[in-house]
Amino acid sequence: MMSKIVLDVLTLGDLMVDFTPAGISPKGNLLYERNPGGAPANVAVTVSRLGGKSGFLGTVSDDIFGHFLADAMTKFGVNIQGLRFTRKAPTKMAFITLDENNNRSFDFTRGEVAETYYSPEDIDEQLIDACRVFLLSTVSQYKEPCRLAAAKIVEMVKERGKLLVYDPNWNIAFSNDKEFERTVMLDTMHKADIVKISVEEAEFLFGKDITYEAVAHKTRSFGAKFVTITLGPRGCYYSYKGGEGHLPTYDVKVADTTGSGDAFIGGFIYQLTRLNMPVIEQIPQPDIERMLRFAHACGALCASRKGAMPSVENEAEVERCMQEVPILLFD
Repeated sequence: MMSKIVLDVLTLGDLMVDFTPAGISPKGNLLYERNPGGAPANVAVTVSRLGGKSGFLGTVSDDIFGHFLADAMTKFGVNIQGLRFTRKAPTKMAFITLDENNNRSFDFTRGEVAETYYSPEDIDEQLIDACRVFLLSTVSQYKEPCRLAAAKIVEMVKERGKLLVYDPNWNIAFSNDKEFERTVMLDTMHKADIVKISVEEAEFLFGKDITYEAVAHKTRSFGAKFVTITLGPRGCYYSYKGGEGHLPTYDVKVADTTGSGDAFIGGFIYQLTRLNMPVIEQIPQPDIERMLRFAHACGALCASRKGAMPSVENEAEVERCMQEVPILLFD
């Protein structure tokens, strides 16, 4: 008899190869290290490393890169029953550049990529039924057939009463049609229970002159029960029925910010599932802030090492960060 699958979180989207700067060759050329990445995949790995159960839906190429990624996800404890392979297109790859502060920027391979070939026929309903939380990013919503699969999964998630978390993960480096992408993001925000957006995404959606408070209130007016805006080294702003406010992050030595936002939302989802999935509007504000501090510690630890995956070693490491690493303060 097969054991029943139980997942704290299921994610859909890109599982890709990140080529991260790794020094200079004897000939003076920049060296790159092959690392697994992709925002939804990073979230799934974070939850698994913390001690939760996670799964991933998506498509990679049936070649050395696709199988490298599948092996990495398995190594990190993620259920890949819903992972598909294709020979129709290569796996997406990103070459990462780090500035003087080790903040990352991306150059993506162009053209057709494997992730867009995930179709409605590929959906594993057993995994949808098994999950408590489903996380969606915008990259799954741009091209068919993956766009159709994402729409169908959102319907299934809502029908089954699962919690829908939306992290757009919009990146201007991979943007092709800003107006279409803005429309997709706003439409999905009307369906989500929890929305996590970066300050860059907030400015893209609502303009640079709007305040964080206004962004959060606007997003909650769409129907979201909880909204958090990540502000990089300045922490995050959050808003829900029980309160709102700004929380700083931790002062670590930054090595590579790739995946920090993914580790943040992964840490928050993990904390939410540890509370046995209460109605988020009813969680006391001090508990919400503790969950967000835990999420900040996950993001800070990720930024303190190169490569997005794995972002953290375990829950104990995150707790130590919260106890021992000072808060990053700004004037």
